[in-house]
Amino acid sequence: MAALYSGISADMVKMPAIRTDDHRLHLQDGVYITENDVAEAGKAIGALRAGYLTLMREAGLWIEDVPISFMSGASGLYVDAMKAQRIGMVSPGSTRIIQFGNTSLAMAKELTTGKVSLDDMRAFAHQLRAKHCMFATSEDFKNLYSIELSLWTYGMPMSAYNDMLDIYSMPHLPAEPVKAEVERRVNRDIPDLGEKGMSVLRDPGMVLTAELEGCIECQKCVKECPEKALRIEGGEPPRAIIRSDLCMGTACKRCELVCPKHVISLKALR
Repeated sequence: MAALYSGISADMVKMPAIRTDDHRLHLQDGVYITENDVAEAGKAIGALRAGYLTLMREAGLWIEDVPISFMSGASGLYVDAMKAQRIGMVSPGSTRIIQFGNTSLAMAKELTTGKVSLDDMRAFAHQLRAKHCMFATSEDFKNLYSIELSLWTYGMPMSAYNDMLDIYSMPHLPAEPVKAEVERRVNRDIPDLGEKGMSVLRDPGMVLTAELEGCIECQKCVKECPEKALRIEGGEPPRAIIRSDLCMGTACKRCELVCPKHVISLKALR
């Protein structure tokens, strides 16, 4: 996000082209960004902007009615919030941006340490008011994303964005985002990693097993498993033992395919 913002600001990126001799945006350590990277990033950023604008329309609001934006996950920790706002990833009307980091990990920690209970979370969820918006069938999202595609992949200038909004009878966006105050709530993705307190208590999930009549214990299935979830236990007959937290027996089925005797059936796991 920061590199894309810098390229646009320096007039080296004019969507979808990179205006250098080799059509690449060169960074440090041999890292570079191609025009295809710009287009793919633009499709994602465009989907985000079309998404939050669609949600505002559904709620009867527009950007000036939403002064605070929240960022979580990777964007809530590693992305430069100001630069993200400048290229459209965050609402241009937000005067305050709060980056929460990985909220799923934070909530899991509070649940496991007893700071909040599952019943508390369920009660809170029932208090929320929500209206479901399906982007796949939303006329607003279709129209907004068509504008974004024109901007990021077909070279439409940003100055024409509001002209396109006029066609779809939508309010304008400001020429420049407002100056936002950024508040970062965390500095690390997992603050209690390793020596600072996190430890594995046990292997999660259950163990799935099946007897393998005719198994020759060649171990080909074990070597083929990409998740290292499978082991074969000798006996009469041998047994397949699979960790369910790594494989539920519904994914690649490479163990079934590689077995020379065709004795593994994931459907038979119990």
